[in-house]
Parts: sequence; C-alpha cells; structure tokens
Amino acid sequence: MENLMLYILKVNGLLLVFYFAYHFLLRKETFFQSNRIFLLLGIATSFVLPLLSFTTIIWVDPEPLATSYTYETLPLGSFENQIEAEPFNWNQFLFSCYLLVCIFFLGKLLIELFSFFRIIKKGTKIKSEKIVLVETNESQNPFSFFNYLVINKQNFSPEELELILVHEKIHILQKHSIDVLISKLLCLIFWVNPMVWRYRKAILENLEFIADQQTSARTNKTYEYQKTLLKAVICANQLSITNQFYQSLIKKRIVMLNTNPSSKKQLWKYSIALPLILGFIFCFQIETIAQVKENQKQTPQKAQQSQEKVELRIDKNSTDEQIKKETTYLQEKYDVTVKVSKIKRNAANEIVGLKVDYKDGKGNSGSSQISGDEPIKPFVFFMNNHNGKRNMGFQSLSNSGNKPAVYVYRNNDENEEEEDVVAYAFDDENIPAPPAPPAPPALGKMKALPAPPSPPNFPAPPAVPSDLTSEKAMKEFEEKMAAFEMSMKKMQPQMEQFEKEMEKYEMEMEGFEPDMKAFEKQMEKFEKEMEAYQEKMMKNRYVYVEKIEKMKDKEAYRVQDKAHQEAMMKAHKEAMEAHKMEMKAHKEALKQQLEAEKMRMKAEMERSKAEQKRRAEELKKI
Repeated sequence: MENLMLYILKVNGLLLVFYFAYHFLLRKETFFQSNRIFLLLGIATSFVLPLLSFTTIIWVDPEPLATSYTYETLPLGSFENQIEAEPFNWNQFLFSCYLLVCIFFLGKLLIELFSFFRIIKKGTKIKSEKIVLVETNESQNPFSFFNYLVINKQNFSPEELELILVHEKIHILQKHSIDVLISKLLCLIFWVNPMVWRYRKAILENLEFIADQQTSARTNKTYEYQKTLLKAVICANQLSITNQFYQSLIKKRIVMLNTNPSSKKQLWKYSIALPLILGFIFCFQIETIAQVKENQKQTPQKAQQSQEKVELRIDKNSTDEQIKKETTYLQEKYDVTVKVSKIKRNAANEIVGLKVDYKDGKGNSGSSQISGDEPIKPFVFFMNNHNGKRNMGFQSLSNSGNKPAVYVYRNNDENEEEEDVVAYAFDDENIPAPPAPPAPPALGKMKALPAPPSPPNFPAPPAVPSDLTSEKAMKEFEEKMAAFEMSMKKMQPQMEQFEKEMEKYEMEMEGFEPDMKAFEKQMEKFEKEMEAYQEKMMKNRYVYVEKIEKMKDKEAYRVQDKAHQEAMMKAHKEAMEAHKMEMKAHKEALKQQLEAEKMRMKAEMERSKAEQKRRAEELKKI
C-alpha cells in the first residue's frame, strides 16, 4: 500500500512539472504539433519514470570489530505473542474511498460512450474513404470521435459546413480522439489533483489550435472561419469524450488564429523540462548502497588472513522490493541463493511471519521460519569468508546498536600480535523446546468473574413533618406512609429473589477456589520443568575459539573461552528466573483479585442489610 501511494505521489509530481513547463513557457507559442508531443510525453514519462530506479555504491571504511557481543538466539519456531486488537486501518479506508470516486468517474465515461453510440445508431451514416459522416436531426454540436463525424446540416450554410468538415477531418486523420481519451482516463485516475484537470484542458485547447491553424491554412478563409466559430457558440456542448467544433475557449482560438508564427529560436524552451526531470531522478530514483571496502594496506602475509562479511538485514519494515534486490545481489556476487517466502504482513504493512532458505555452491544450506501476530524482531542472514572458510547462518540483533550477536572475528593489529577469533553459537537443531507456562484461571476455565446481583431499588421513606401539631401536614404524612408501606410490601418478592441470587453468587465464587489451587500446583510443576530445561540448554551450547596463525611459525591451536561462556549462560539463566518471578507475581495478582471481589460483595451485602435495618428503625420511630 505504501509503495502504491508513493508511486501515485511521484506521478502527480511529474505531471505538475510538465504542466507548469507548458503553461509558463509553451502555451503562447504556435508550435502546436510539438506541444501535443510534449504533453503526451509528459504523461508517459510521469507513469514510467517512477518505476525506474538507479543504484550507486559508496565505499566506507570497515568498522573495528568489537571484542565481545551479547548472544541472543533467533527463534526458529512460532513466537508466543500477546494477541492485540488490530487498529482501524485509515489508509485502507481512504484508499477505498478514492477507488469509489474513480469508479464513479468510470461510470460517467461509460454513460458518455453509450450516448455516443446511441447517436450513431439513430443517425444517417455516409461512408467516405476513412471517414463515416453521421447526419442527425438533433440540436447537436458538430463533433468527431475517431473516424465518426456527427453533424446537423440544418444549422449551417454550405460554406460553413465546408469549413466545419475540414476542421473535423483534421481531428479524425490526426487521431486526436486518442489524446482526448488519454486525458479523460488521466482525470479518472488522479481526480483528486486539480492540476490534472488543467492538464486535460491544456491538451484539448492545443488540439483545437492544431485544427484551427490547419483549417485556416487549407481553406485560406480565416475571416469566414472565425464567423463560423462565433455562430457555433449557440450550440450545446455535449459529450466530453469527443472533439467538438465549439469549445468554451472561442476567444483564445480566435486570438491564436491571428497570432504570428513563433520564431524557431523559441524551441529551446522544450529543453527546460530536461533538468527538472534529472533533478527528480537524483532526488527520488537513486538508491545508495554502502559497501565495506577491503583494507589495502596489508602486507602479503596479512592478505592471506583476509576476512569478508556480507549481511542481509530484515526487519518488520522491510519491503518486498528491498528483499528481492538484496537477495539478487547475493546470488550474482557470491553465488548464494537466499529465498524469502511466505511473507505475512499485518494491517500496518509490518512483517509478522516469513520463511528464509539459503544454499550455496559449496553445500552449505539452512532455513528459518518465523510466524506469529506481532512484528518480527530485526535479524540478519550473514556470510563470512575467513581465510578461505565460509560460515553462513542467521543472527538476531542485540538491543545495543543492532550489532550482530554471533561469529565475531578480531584481526591482528599493526604490531602483528596474535588475537583470538571467537564464534559463539548454539546447536539450533537440538535446542530443547521450553516448557509452556500454565494458563492462569483468568485465561483458562475462569474466563470472567460472575457479575454480582444488583440489589432492588428501595423506595425512599417520606420525611417526618417539622411541625407535628399541624393536622394538615400530619395527614399528608400519613397518606405518604400508607403509600410507602404498600410499596415495601410489593418489594418483598424482589428482596427474597435478591437473597437467593446472592447465595448463588457466593457458591459460584467458591467454585473458583479449586481452579486457583490447581493453578498453584501447575506452577510448581512448571518451575521444575524450567530447571530441567536450563540443564538441557547447558548441554546443548558450545563455544569455539580458534587461534589465528602466528606471523612467524604459522602454528595454530584451539582453546575454550570459559569465562565468556559462563557469563552468557548466567545471563540466560537470570532471564528465565525473571520470567518465573513474573508468573508468580501474576498468580498472586489473581489471588488478590479474587479476594478483593469477595470482600467487595460481602461489603455490598452488609451495606444492603444495614440500609434495610436503618429504614426499619426509621419506621419504628414514626
């Protein structure tokens, strides 16, 4: 969706460039045929140029390799993500509204085509060479559409008919209807841009200038032709898809008929669009790729220890075009086939799932698949060529700087002192699956706590009169009390029903106690499984440390970097402990929620009983 919107913006931007170039530089010149070509080329260029892209490569110095990185395993299975409600997609809504308006204009175009063929069907047709003359009795403006010329001869004299026929034949022979349809479709697609409608108007004006100029030149009756134009003003302007003899620009057409031909020195104005197009290409159609340059200041011995590292980075915002371009580069440059398939995106056009397979000519191959509902975390496919050895695989990116987390190499420094080349990894094929935490009651059997019953609305007792000696006030009070007692008697069934519902509610709340006890047992089992999982993870890790060859005796050997290994596993263990503590906290929160709900309902019951008792005491006092 984003790529389509960007393409539409670029097309409209180029159309503006060509329109302003025509309006300010070419509109008043008499190079009408050249203007026609310029306007049509403007439309073609605007649609084609945004589809082309040019790539430039800049060479940057290699960054010094870090001495240590934080290892983070890239998940190869499905993620356990929290499912969230998708937000309303405004982009899709606006795009749908845009398409509806396009369909509306398309319907208008089809109606005009239907009206045209209806006129053709009713009229009398006379075929002459490549032109079909259609005579009609309707009060219709003379017009042409492709090889059809429609006219009402009763409205014009023979001399005027001759001029009109010459004018419309020029439209037909030069295929001006193609220009009209192209401009109509342009407005249909980009109706929201007001400059596009002006662009269409410029095309129609220029076509009439062409026909007027050549009609005047062929008949040599400029004055009579101008009178015919003025007479045609009384006719109605009908179908917008046709070349009509009358247009609403009569004054402009007469002015252009009397304008002297432009000097050929003014042809330089057509070249103004060229630097504007080049500027558009440099600003929007050139992509820059950074390439790490090789170290040229190596001795012959150091050159033997060269290292080359290539990465294909993919994150949630990667586009299909970017992925295709980078995989093609790996195929052509390094003979490594990387296939990215099953790409799944959410409503925000973010990647939430994909599958990556790689294979090279040396037999190295592998794959990784990610699926879920949350956007993927950034990761890279890497390829290292180190002293003739090739390492390939997937790397997740750490939180600090998005640096690769595995396969770290350190070259010798200028003093030619030996340094370690360390690669940390896990045996991805044998990584044990972590145990699934138990679902808390709120997500399992207990989907929602039962709603407490609502107590009945008791009528308010009447207020005791301030003057107890007043017979009138006491009489009104007694009448109100009688009505109040009747209301309370009617409320008795509701009170009994409320007490039954409260008893049922208390029983339902007690039903959640077994679920909580079962959940606590499952949590204890989960903690034991987590301890067993950590032991399996310790068995599956491996650390590989290789000594670089010494510059003098070329002796190499391998050792184990235990300190880094233990630090890495300690961090992993702490993360698992933190997850376990979170689950315990969630369990405690659920228990507190149940206790709070019970206390609230007991308080509600006590409040209801106290209210009844208070009202009963007030009645006794009265």
